[in-house]
Amino acid sequence: MLLKYIVLRISDFIDNREKVVIPAEKPYITLSGTQASNTFLIWSDGEDILESPTLTIFASDFVCRFLTIQNKFGTAGRAVALRVAADKAAFYGCVITSYQDTLLDDNGNHYFKNCYIEGATDFICGSASSLYEVPHFWEDHGELILGLSLLIPSSPMSSHLKDGTNGEIQPKKILYIMVNTNVMVPEQTGNKE
Repeated sequence: MLLKYIVLRISDFIDNREKVVIPAEKPYITLSGTQASNTFLIWSDGEDILESPTLTIFASDFVCRFLTIQNKFGTAGRAVALRVAADKAAFYGCVITSYQDTLLDDNGNHYFKNCYIEGATDFICGSASSLYEVPHFWEDHGELILGLSLLIPSSPMSSHLKDGTNGEIQPKKILYIMVNTNVMVPEQTGNKE
């Protein structure tokens, strides 16, 4: 069987304000800009995490390179910039920004390399198995996570892990593996008591 690969090049310095969906019946697509700082996909929609994404991927064997994917809905609620609901998707040198639920890493196996991901509440969510080799995660409440390699397996672990929110032992928590990770919190001014 002859595979047909399609490369779509996104023009620089064009503010592409549209919602983009790559359907399941269109595998082997690559979206490519020249650099994320001047190649943009922007949308402004919120509340429904399945319908609000700026870019939604349902097709397998998808590649995205050097794009900024942004949802400008604001802080009023959930606003997904990127939803990946397909197997074998890879992202290289991308900037992914929103506020809440920025990246819906929905299902499948995914790879993120040299991407910048920014958000606040639950800014990475979903049930996918993904590897993040990401130099920067930026959490809008002031924490910068640097030098991160993160593996998120989709299936819950059978061992007991301590839940950081209530201190009780909870079975079947999802395991996050972080390697070479630094968390930097900006200095606070004012009273430290």
